[in-house]
Amino acid sequence: REAVSAKSQWRKVHAALGEAAEMVALDKVDRLSVFEEYIGSLEEKEEQAKQAEREAARRADRKKRDAFRALLRRRYDEGLIPLAARWRDVAAELEAAEEHGLAAGQPGSTPQELFDDFMEQARETYSGHRRLLRGVSGAPPVTAATTADEFAAAIASAADAGSEVASLPRASLAAYVAELKEKAREEAAEMERSIRKQQRSAIEAFQGALRGLMGATLTSATTWQEVAAVVSGKAFASALAEPLQRQAFSELHAEVKAAEDKEAAAATGAAAGGGEKEAGGEEGGERKRHKKRERRRDEGSDDDDERRKRKKEKRDRRRREKEAGEASESG
Repeated sequence: REAVSAKSQWRKVHAALGEAAEMVALDKVDRLSVFEEYIGSLEEKEEQAKQAEREAARRADRKKRDAFRALLRRRYDEGLIPLAARWRDVAAELEAAEEHGLAAGQPGSTPQELFDDFMEQARETYSGHRRLLRGVSGAPPVTAATTADEFAAAIASAADAGSEVASLPRASLAAYVAELKEKAREEAAEMERSIRKQQRSAIEAFQGALRGLMGATLTSATTWQEVAAVVSGKAFASALAEPLQRQAFSELHAEVKAAEDKEAAAATGAAAGGGEKEAGGEEGGERKRHKKRERRRDEGSDDDDERRKRKKEKRDRRRREKEAGEASESG
């Protein structure tokens, strides 16, 4: 029996047992029936063993995932994983932990999937905690220097803070403090933008009024002292502090100087262009006169040729007449 397994074949077992007394005592049908029943029990035991192994492996993998979740919880509670964190923000630190390596080696959810699930649940939990914190009328104000521990101590001592609020996890309090700080930063930035916009409008109004007041007397040679004397006591100047008045004048002075430089450069260019045009005109006139002389020489040469041709024709005609007269006399 020790040699028989769940994969044994009847013909081989039958040949191995040979004429054993137990075999001889049974007929062929009973022998096969007993063999099949025994093999069935072996197969059942093997399946149970395999099932136990699979269950043990699943429990081991689950423990690895639970260990990684516990790591996430610890770091989240310690404030090392912010509520708004994404996997790429914390992956490098988490991958250095032993729990990450164990979780990465099991066939279930990956460390990133476990992280995403954890953060989704954390945000849902925080959403409820935030509603509780907003309902505390005696909640302390939050500044840029406020820490989560300071806020936790203050919220716990608030008059209407019940035990449910006082027992909120530090991670939710830290997330709430971070949210209030971000909101305060956004409000401060918006206020700063509004102030800069108002200052810009006041500076441009000051510059426009100064242009209208000084007119052509405002040049690159104008000094701040001269401007200060002009605007002293004027309503448009009182709307702007002196440092901003100086800034407005400095910008305007730079614009005026740039305009003067541009105008001077244009005038210099125009003068240079006029001189070149005059020189070009003289040179063009000389070229014209030269061409005229050349044309006259060409025309004179043609006249000489024509005169020489006429003289030759006249000599030839006289010679022919003379020859004709001599021929008539001899005849």
